[in-house]
Amino acid sequence: MCMTLSPLLDASRNLFGTESSRHFPLAPGAHVICANKSVNSFRPRDNRPLREGEGYGVWSCIAISLAKDRDNCSDLFIEDAGIWTENDNEQQLQAFLDDMRKSVVWSITECGKDSHVVFDRTYIGFSHSMMKPGDIGTAITVAPYVTLARKAIPATGFYGLNNMQLNEWLADVNLSRV
Repeated sequence: MCMTLSPLLDASRNLFGTESSRHFPLAPGAHVICANKSVNSFRPRDNRPLREGEGYGVWSCIAISLAKDRDNCSDLFIEDAGIWTENDNEQQLQAFLDDMRKSVVWSITECGKDSHVVFDRTYIGFSHSMMKPGDIGTAITVAPYVTLARKAIPATGFYGLNNMQLNEWLADVNLSRV
């Protein structure tokens, strides 16, 4: 089952809170290990041919596949980012990303077959931005690996999270939805 990334973004926002209303922030000065991909690009002001590192837009992608048997199998994270160099047609960039989504899902399926892992579900998301002439664009995909704060663990224990909906967890840890 392939799903949009929105539920994970919503859960993350509710776990960490927002800049003005933090819930369980990372420890000050903590070194947070993460998986990431990033690109930087410059769009020339004129119509000259593009050089290395120049483009019309930037894009990023992340896919997170959760193993069906999480006691014996690992999850899969895929990150990517790139520069769009074809033209300044945003619809064509979107079509490229839609095709890429199919390729990422195929890759996840093949990784599962190779590792004998069945993935219960996959969350996938893309972002892109077309640059105006003279702009510099950056695309970054980051998946931080964090440890939950003790107060974020529900009364039912860590594994109780597997059977809770976001609203149930929020009530259990006495938070309101962000």
